[in-house]
Order: sequence, then C-alpha cells, then structure tokens
Amino acid sequence: MEDHVAERVGAVVEAHIEESTAWWSGQLAAVHAIGKPAVRRAELAKLRAERDRRRAAGEHFDTMSSVIVYQLLAVLDGKGWRGRRWRPIPHGEGELPGRRWGVAPNSRGYLSGRLRVHLPADLAELMRRATWWTSAPATTRLQELAGYRTLSADQLAERTRLRTQVITTGDLIREAADQLLPRS
Repeated sequence: MEDHVAERVGAVVEAHIEESTAWWSGQLAAVHAIGKPAVRRAELAKLRAERDRRRAAGEHFDTMSSVIVYQLLAVLDGKGWRGRRWRPIPHGEGELPGRRWGVAPNSRGYLSGRLRVHLPADLAELMRRATWWTSAPATTRLQELAGYRTLSADQLAERTRLRTQVITTGDLIREAADQLLPRS
C-alpha cells in the first residue's frame, strides 16, 4: 500500500489553514498599522514569537513543517529525549556521507512518500544527538560484526536485532507523521 505522507500532513494544514490565516492576517495588519518603524519592528518580533509559541502548542498549523514540528515534540517527549542533555556527536562522525550503520536501502520498508520540512536548528540538533547516542551501542556492535569474514547463525540473528535498534532522524519524522491520521 502506498503511503502519501505529504497528503496526510497537508490534510491537517487544510483543516486549520483558514483559522490560522485569519489570525495571522489580523495580527499582521495591526502591526503594519504602527507608524513608528522601531516600534513596528519590535511588535513584529513579538508577533513572530507568538506564532512560534502557538505552533509549538498545536494552536497554529499553517504549514506542513508546523504540523510535523508539533508532532516531533510529542514524539521526543514520549521517548523522554526532549528533556535530556545530549552530548555532541563526536567531531566528524555526524557529517560522514552515506547511511547510518544498520540502515540498508528499504530496511524501513518501502517508503514512497516524500515530505520536506523545515526544522528549527535546535530541534534538528536535538534529533541528531538523540538518535546518534541512542543508536550508538547497536552501531558499535554492528561495526564489530562487520569485521568478521563470516558470521554464525547467532551473529546473523544478532545483526538483524541490532539493525532494529538503529534510529534515524527520518524515523522520528515518519513516527511524527504517523500520529496524524490513519493511512489511506
């Protein structure tokens, strides 16, 4: 069954866009009516901060990114990852090209849907660190197993089990999208 993830997220935006647009347009018009440029700029900054707060609270879904960010925060909270302090990824490790250890083509099932989202830098970094360190024990052992010429049946089973323990940022985004609506 083909999953049209962008359409599912878009449906949430569609359900909220009129209300979100009306609120934003009204607030923005009031700010633009302010005569003094310095005051107008300060009020615009406050308005943008309020929009960001409303998005984070699930009160303002005007873009697909706002929907996914809200759901991502819930996913991270559910895992207990949002309140933790994660160490930085070792220098150079996070920028290596290619897939993470344990992630093979289509290892997450056939994923036909594409979803482009813009994440706040702090959220993206939290996701990178959390997935890196959560997956580190599995990826370390997978690297050890990769050094063997042949694997026993037990080692093959271990490798299969370890691959399921590797979590990517894409996995988190899919989990967030999956919380929205039932698949068609």
